[in-house]
Amino acid sequence: MGDMPFVSSKILKSIADCSRQNSADIIVPTHQGRRGHPVVFPAEFFPLLQHCSGDTGAKFLIQENRHRCSFVEVNEPSIHWDVDTIEALQGYAALLKESNDDI
Repeated sequence: MGDMPFVSSKILKSIADCSRQNSADIIVPTHQGRRGHPVVFPAEFFPLLQHCSGDTGAKFLIQENRHRCSFVEVNEPSIHWDVDTIEALQGYAALLKESNDDI
């Protein structure tokens, strides 16, 4: 996920832990009720994932298999921070710095 450099190792660990506990489920991180990334899919979805493209990616798989989703609430908004430009990178870096300064 090169375009989401602010997703912390803490978030990745939470998602991985949930995936181990619910290995048949699609694991979807959320922050304040809004879905984010990275999403973990069981191996059975890999053939369908090969056909995903564009910004919508695998959204249809999540929608069609909502009954198979485990949603993991995380405490960081970085799961929504998609960095596609230098300006976005600088903006999110400033947000992160501000939040760390408040601690």
